[in-house]
Amino acid sequence: MRKIIKNTWLKFLLPLRFKSGTSVAESVTPHPDAKPLDWNQKEAAKETYTSGREYFIFAGTIHSRHRLLVLLKAFSEFKKWQQSEMMLIIAGSTSKWTAELKDKLLTYKYRQDVQLLENPSPEVLLRLIACAYALVYLDEQDAFPVDILNALQSRIPVIADHTPSIEKAMAGRGILTAPGNHQELAAHLVRLYKDESFRTALIEKSSKRP
Repeated sequence: MRKIIKNTWLKFLLPLRFKSGTSVAESVTPHPDAKPLDWNQKEAAKETYTSGREYFIFAGTIHSRHRLLVLLKAFSEFKKWQQSEMMLIIAGSTSKWTAELKDKLLTYKYRQDVQLLENPSPEVLLRLIACAYALVYLDEQDAFPVDILNALQSRIPVIADHTPSIEKAMAGRGILTAPGNHQELAAHLVRLYKDESFRTALIEKSSKRP
């Protein structure tokens, strides 16, 4: 059967997500409400969710497949090196594994700097992404989540696992990190935090389609 591709992003996913002969007639696009926020809007949202502090955000299912323990290790390294007020928000739908993550956070050194937000509404999640210092997305599967698109559309830097589909879709507009390597991820977090010109360049590239 002939494949019907309506969106460029879907072409990147097709070889990895669909078997030969499958008919595809869906689009992969950012949420229509994903957009950049001005300074005042960002400050107001940060006051609501993090008492005004900057934060990195993971958005996705709160599940072990998303290497969230790797993210916590990287965040620990970041905090050790920078000793900043930066926070980490883990936001998304829950799974059976979510309870295990909660147990891990009870003894996590920087637990006061981590906020776990379970099952946020789409509106809240979009606002959190649009106000973040950066979106971090890790995944054991080679999939391209819409929240990466939402972050890029909102002009927010993205750090994501280096997989074939994400590399093609990001097209140089974000940071690719070696899957499972918390030290490399931590180094990316530090560079993004310390090198303002680098972060500004990523923001400029973020909304440009490849």
